[in-house]
Amino acid sequence: MLHSNSFLKECEKLKEKGFSVDFKPGQQIARGFADLGYELFCLLPNNKTTSLFTGEKADFSEDHKEFFFVVPTKDELIEGIQRKGFEIKLLSYVDQREWKIIVEKDEEKSFADKDLHFLLVKTLIFCFENE
Repeated sequence: MLHSNSFLKECEKLKEKGFSVDFKPGQQIARGFADLGYELFCLLPNNKTTSLFTGEKADFSEDHKEFFFVVPTKDELIEGIQRKGFEIKLLSYVDQREWKIIVEKDEEKSFADKDLHFLLVKTLIFCFENE
C-alpha cells in the first residue's frame, strides 16, 4: 500500500519525537527529499531495499539509517500508545465514515479520521507530546 506525503510526514514526526522501531526485512521505510516529498521502500533481507514507487533495488547500509524512518504498522502504533501510558478506551468505525479513538491517561482525548493508520499515527504523536 502506498501512502500519501502527508501521512509519511506524520510518520517522520514520530521519529523526531523519539518513536523507534527496529529496521527489519519486510518493514516499510521512507525518507524525505527536499523538493520531491517522500519515497517509500520495503526493506529486504541482506540489507537491500526496493522502492515501492519505482521497483528499483539498492543497498541499505548502516550509514544510511539516519536518513530513513520506519512506517509503523497499526499494531506497532497501538503498542506505542500503550507504552506511553495511555489506555485506548474506544476504537470504532463510526457510521462507516470515519474511525474514532478515545485515549485516556489523566483525561480523555478523542480523535477521528477517515483512515485508521493515519488516525493512529496522529494519536501517538499526541501521546508523545502529552506524556
